[in-house]
Amino acid sequence: MKNRKNKRIKSSKYKIKLDFSKVDLVKTEKIFSRDKEFFSRQLRQKKLLNPKTKELLKILASGAVIGLSFAIPTLPMAVAPFITYGKKFNKNYFSQTIDRLKKQKLVKIVEENGQTLVRITQAGRVRALRYKLTEMEIAKPKSWDKKWRIVIFDIPEKHKNMRDIFRMHLKLMDFYPLQKSVWVHPFPCFDEVEFLRQIYQVGINVTYIVAERIENAENIKSHFEF
Repeated sequence: MKNRKNKRIKSSKYKIKLDFSKVDLVKTEKIFSRDKEFFSRQLRQKKLLNPKTKELLKILASGAVIGLSFAIPTLPMAVAPFITYGKKFNKNYFSQTIDRLKKQKLVKIVEENGQTLVRITQAGRVRALRYKLTEMEIAKPKSWDKKWRIVIFDIPEKHKNMRDIFRMHLKLMDFYPLQKSVWVHPFPCFDEVEFLRQIYQVGINVTYIVAERIENAENIKSHFEF
């Protein structure tokens, strides 16, 4: 599949005001699963030394919780592997990042079952989703289930901006254009499509289909390098 990592979407270009009140924020945890796996791998490989604001919010938005040690209040137990990094891990920087997020009301510190935890707030989840909206990708499973995910949309001309940006998202997530308003992907992507339907308020105009077979699928398979 083609690498589109350097592509980004700016909703401001389309003069669209995003309304996150229409989004089921709890269900959006699933679209951060790729980030959760990536950051977990980075931790295991000792590459994620000092996570930045954006990275922390993505981790928390995936449903993860950061625990704070009572002995060392600035040291997150969830990133205990950092202890082995010695001077490479900047505890003060991490503490300042958490404090800044707390002041911005993007995270909150709570006491649960004798533990001090950092949890993301609704405002923090919205901020993480704004980050995610510009860089969504479809996670590639270890093996393909031989099914096709088809997205069909019929968005009226009066909502042309919504239609154009919705199509652009599909393109950047590497969907294959079967027709102008019919796009195909081999991997599960309902949660990503549902998020786009909600944020752009086009739910009734977009249909998600899982198909066992598509006729003459050679070009599609070639696109996805099958």
